[in-house]
Amino acid sequence: FAALILVYSYRDHFGSLGERFTAELIPAKGTQTGPASIAFTTQADGHYHVSGSVDSSSIQFLVDSGARDIVLSPADARMLGMQMEYLDFTLIAQTANGTVRGAPVRLKTLKVGPIVMHDVPATVNEAEMSNSLLGMEFLRRLKSWGVQNGKLTVEQ
Repeated sequence: FAALILVYSYRDHFGSLGERFTAELIPAKGTQTGPASIAFTTQADGHYHVSGSVDSSSIQFLVDSGARDIVLSPADARMLGMQMEYLDFTLIAQTANGTVRGAPVRLKTLKVGPIVMHDVPATVNEAEMSNSLLGMEFLRRLKSWGVQNGKLTVEQ
């Protein structure tokens, strides 16, 4: 009985421990650090991978401060129901892999942990890519973002 009272008394602490445990096992889920902030740990490849959702569909993003836009891979765009043959690939971007074309789209809702954005401009990349990107279009809409001690923290 005393153990149950103890567990109940510290339920908030146990909840945050569970969140930290999950963040260690699945770093892309992040650790919520405040009501509107979340932190992500650098992964083995040196990048910040982020689990998010677009219009309630889960998408794995790579944070790329060198990218101007939020960029959806063709696979993620198809998963969201976008028909590639009807997109207008009129945007040109210079990337590390050369010149690529993109199609402008709008996302109804973009969610990363406690951060929710509505009516967000994005680009669908014409060429295949391994991950969708959260570029400066995402980062500039935040109250703050920064990297310290191997952790990327974003706050809305």
